[in-house]
Amino acid sequence: KNGIIKIMSATSAFGMGINVSDVTLIIHTTLPLSNEQYVQEIGRVGCLGQGSKAIIFYSRGDIRTLLVIIGGGQEK
Repeated sequence: KNGIIKIMSATSAFGMGINVSDVTLIIHTTLPLSNEQYVQEIGRVGCLGQGSKAIIFYSRGDIRTLLVIIGGGQEK
């Protein structure tokens, strides 16, 4: 909150019980498993009403992996 931390790398568990309100950018390097999970994971961005962004970087391989997981492990 005092501005010392400019960049932080975290897992999806970061938002659970952590009270950091000055997050202005969230970058995902993989696709979340669901829209609900995505909303949960970006829930800290812009809490103070400041300008903020959430960005996802993904590949076709990420989409295939996600479809396999959602499909119960059955590759099509």
